[in-house]
Amino acid sequence: MRRNLYKITHNQNLHVGVHKISFSRRRHDNVSRRQSLHGFTLIELLVVIAIIALLLSIVLPAIRLAKEYGKRAVCASNSRQLTIAWIIYAQENDNKLCAAWSDRPDEAPCWFDPAWDWETGALWPYIESKDCYSCPAGIEGAPVTYAVSDSMNSYSVPGCENLGNKKLLDIIMPAHRMVFIDEGGPCWGGFTQTNNQLSWWDPCPDRHGNSTTVSLADGHVELWKWDDPRSREWTYEAWLPWATGSTGYPAIGYQENNPDLIKVQKAMWRELQPR
Repeated sequence: MRRNLYKITHNQNLHVGVHKISFSRRRHDNVSRRQSLHGFTLIELLVVIAIIALLLSIVLPAIRLAKEYGKRAVCASNSRQLTIAWIIYAQENDNKLCAAWSDRPDEAPCWFDPAWDWETGALWPYIESKDCYSCPAGIEGAPVTYAVSDSMNSYSVPGCENLGNKKLLDIIMPAHRMVFIDEGGPCWGGFTQTNNQLSWWDPCPDRHGNSTTVSLADGHVELWKWDDPRSREWTYEAWLPWATGSTGYPAIGYQENNPDLIKVQKAMWRELQPR
């Protein structure tokens, strides 16, 4: 009798224990389910957003810089291809240089057609790609952003009438003589500077991070960085009327001992005259 009573009591206790364990497990599952439905707290979300913002602040400047380097490389490639075509044209035409601008049709065809008909330009047979005639970082829609130095068979610049080159073999020190320069905007003529004035004629092209791409007469390309802040000031003053649609041109700002101006003048005319 006692033994049977012990069995009944033991079984009842075991049943109650199992029931308690099952109830505790269900309760734990419900708590876990409620916690999983709860999601992130506000603090956790703010921390995640702060981390993402920090990463973007680090990555975005690097992406922009890489993009600019890519455009700079394309610009340098365009300048080199145009210069090689310019040299080949001269070699195939008795060393005569193609015109830097279209006001010399009696002497030589212009390197490109000012009416934007590329196929009639002197260099089109050598570069049949419109993309090569403009820098990817230039003003959008500009068909041509490169200009040829006025010293390379262009119109006469006051004070430099007898210093221009009409033939390839006339160029002295070709590795130091400018041919193409990236102006960044629509070009309607050669790049003009004198060698007897302490001032810019055409604006100093402010391109690719305070610099611009320049090709030399031996075919190589350089990135010229402007060191004198006056050069950029003159560029801003010169481009502002064009950008705003107004007329007029800023008064010539004399910049004595500007190393940027002297460098450009020597690259164009090789020597400076007293001023």
